[in-house]
Amino acid sequence: MDELNILKQQIEREKAARRNAEKQLQRIQRTQAQSEATAVALSAETRFRRLLDSASDIIYEIDLDGRFTYANPMVMRRLGLNRLEEVVGQHYLSLVHPADRSQTADFYAQQYHTKTFSTYQEFRLATAVAEPVWLGQNVWLAYLGDEIVGFQAIARDISSRKKMENELQTQRDFGQQIMANLGQGLTVVGPNGLFEYVNPAYARMLGYTEAELLGKDPTCFTHPDDLDALLAARDQRGTGETTTYETRLVQKDGGILYALLTGVPRWVDGRSAGSVTVITDMTERKLMEQEMLHARDRAVELSNLKSQFVANMSHEIRTPLNGVIGMTELLAETPLDEEQLELVDIIRTSSDALLSIINNVLDFSKISEDKLDLEMQPVIMREILEEAIDIVSPKVARKNVEIAYVLAQGTPPVILGDGGRLRQILVNLLSNAVKFTEAGEVTVSVISQPHADGRPQLHFAVKDTGIGIPPEAVTRIFQSFSQVDASTTRKYGGTGLGLAISQHLCQKMGGQMWVESNLGEGSAFHFTIDAAAPAEYVPESLPKLKELSQKRVLIVGENAASGPILAQQTELWDMLPSTAVSGTQTLTWLHEGRPLEQQKPASTSPARILLAEDNLVNQQVALSILEHLGFQAQVAANGLEVLAALEKQPYDVILMDIQMPEMDGLEATRQICARLPEGERPYIIAMTANAVKGDRERYLATGMNDYISKPVRIAAIAEALAQFTPSA
Repeated sequence: MDELNILKQQIEREKAARRNAEKQLQRIQRTQAQSEATAVALSAETRFRRLLDSASDIIYEIDLDGRFTYANPMVMRRLGLNRLEEVVGQHYLSLVHPADRSQTADFYAQQYHTKTFSTYQEFRLATAVAEPVWLGQNVWLAYLGDEIVGFQAIARDISSRKKMENELQTQRDFGQQIMANLGQGLTVVGPNGLFEYVNPAYARMLGYTEAELLGKDPTCFTHPDDLDALLAARDQRGTGETTTYETRLVQKDGGILYALLTGVPRWVDGRSAGSVTVITDMTERKLMEQEMLHARDRAVELSNLKSQFVANMSHEIRTPLNGVIGMTELLAETPLDEEQLELVDIIRTSSDALLSIINNVLDFSKISEDKLDLEMQPVIMREILEEAIDIVSPKVARKNVEIAYVLAQGTPPVILGDGGRLRQILVNLLSNAVKFTEAGEVTVSVISQPHADGRPQLHFAVKDTGIGIPPEAVTRIFQSFSQVDASTTRKYGGTGLGLAISQHLCQKMGGQMWVESNLGEGSAFHFTIDAAAPAEYVPESLPKLKELSQKRVLIVGENAASGPILAQQTELWDMLPSTAVSGTQTLTWLHEGRPLEQQKPASTSPARILLAEDNLVNQQVALSILEHLGFQAQVAANGLEVLAALEKQPYDVILMDIQMPEMDGLEATRQICARLPEGERPYIIAMTANAVKGDRERYLATGMNDYISKPVRIAAIAEALAQFTPSA
């Protein structure tokens, strides 16, 4: 029993010892665990501190008094401090830029009172450098239990970003200033088609405030008639195209503003986002254009009035002149003694001179208005030259002057041009040559020569042996109203328009005109014109008489120019000429100046002629000329009488004056053409004192068959009647 008790006691002692050992072990284990936990905690804090110290951002803590309780080394580097201890304990406002201290203090106070856990703030540091250092910081409230004990913050240097923002803002401000002060209107329209922005200039253009325009549709301010143009431009910008167009805008007070709009499309993420449009006020320019158009229309109206005035004056002057010239021609055909013939010749010469002056003034008026046009018809050179010489031959016959012309070998016999105007140039030059030559000769020569570009050209030269031109007067000889000198004007007369008109006509024909002259030795006027040959036109060739072929002929003349010209002419007849200079009495009867008696044509047809003329003098002139030519005629005083006469009996020919009371010649002709078929109409010959370009074409277009310009000549009426072939 004792041993058992002893054993039980020993076992209890061992159990107690084991329990003590376990307790001791547990104490050791707890101590060891605490030591390990402390070591881990110390290691984590160390790593956290190292992390804060190595951070590139500024990290700090401040208490409720605003003093630093902690700051990482980045604060020292940013502020340029030597020791971190210089920060801890300082008030945070000492490190804030003076200009930002007030708002920064308000920021912390606001966060504290509102208990906003996290906030963001930007401010500038107080540094010695001129360039500002900006910080952007996130701030958290620091708690101890439930109590706020301060603030914790992480701040980052945002100076570069702020600088960029300032630059962008400066640019935006600059752009805003430009848009606000731009003299032109500027609008921004959003994707919904409404104004998102309008500058002050655009608002002023329309008379609204900017606020009144924002959010409005541009179509509200567009003239209704121009809406289609605006909508078309909007659609076009939607495809990415820039548009420029003119339109009218309606102002607040109802006024109209003319504007030029240039719209540029806006795109965001590949989608159309509206447009930006620049508006230029065109109202003043439009008004100026309208004034210019009005002035132009007025100028055209005045020009037309001037042309009509010139035409009317021409008509009024030619009407009495028609009587003078017509009656003078008829008077010259009656038996007259020598003194009477001389007086009639003076009247005829004076009338021709007056007619020439009228024609020159009319042509000069056309030139000044640039209304002198050319006809393009086949022109037979030989006929033009001979017609021009025939016109001046009466003046030549009264002087000791010979006149001749020569067409050089190779000169085209026919050219395409205005024969009437070419003859006018030649007559002007020949008239001057004869006027200023008392004795000697006047010659016209024509040669063919190419243009510089190869086109055919004719070179004319009108030479005389007259008084010549002083060198100082040559430069102004082609000026309008210019004469060599006042004494020349008094002695020889003239308007000073002939050469100016001739030069202009020459230039219209593709050429130029110039003069060579020696005082006292004569002058040579040269001019050139284009000489294109007409298509499919074969001129009549000169007849060659077999009985003259290879015959020898002796040409005798006292003037040097006559011999070669006659020699060339006879060579064209296949003759063998020889020239000699002797006896001045050769062919003297050609220089006596006595006109050849004109034979009256015998009328082989009893043509029925109706004379439509309201002027009594012109009636008498025309009837006398017709009687002289062997015709009888009835008279009608206006177009209505013409139509009435045609209802009573048919007529073969009507000499139709254009300007008549009640119904003029043009309307009468239209009525005749409307009433009678072509084969039954009379042959209508227009007679008019008008001499305006295009009259002939206008008259023929109404249905007339021919045209005679007043003053009428016996030869002109005879030629016109010769064109009429009465029906069988």
